[in-house]
Amino acid sequence: AMPIPRFHRNYTLNVLLLLTIILVKRSSIDASALPESLNTRENEFGSVEDCGSTNEYSPDSDEDVRIVTKEELLSKKGDNNGPIWLSILGEVYDVTAGREFYGEKKGYGAFAGIDASPAFSTGKFDKKGCDAEVLSLSDDDIMGVDHWRKFYEEQNVKYPFLGVLSGTYYSEDGYPTETLLEVFDRIEEYEKHGKKRKRDRD
Repeated sequence: AMPIPRFHRNYTLNVLLLLTIILVKRSSIDASALPESLNTRENEFGSVEDCGSTNEYSPDSDEDVRIVTKEELLSKKGDNNGPIWLSILGEVYDVTAGREFYGEKKGYGAFAGIDASPAFSTGKFDKKGCDAEVLSLSDDDIMGVDHWRKFYEEQNVKYPFLGVLSGTYYSEDGYPTETLLEVFDRIEEYEKHGKKRKRDRD
């Protein structure tokens, strides 16, 4: 089966990857027979690493991305000194090494075992804040969430990436939902306008 790549903040690349996957899934094409430009880490958009972190999966990966269920994630809250997982924008990380931060009654303990993406930016760690709809956030707050997502990507040695969470941001098959793609779109638009504002100031 064709490996499911982790998706990137580059919205255009996301769409191209998704279309490629759909075409492969709907035909008898062998993924290994894809053009080299789609089956290598570099293409006309630049290296895959340039679109995210070196922790991201690419279409040529030999490893499928693990699909984590909400029930499995909820069981990883560090009870009885067990593992602690969290999810942000549907990306699941093992944060057991940060037990002093994510353990029970610790500062970020509210994130353990769930995807509380909005709370990373709003700082509202109660149930209402953790369960908020990410698309209801301001653009600034969405950028704040993405800032923390990138933090975990960059801390891959300490906080290993485990897979994607089925639900709000990824389907049961591990493909990005419309919600996630809209988040990426807003991030891209925000960054584009930010660069324009910087040019105008200069």
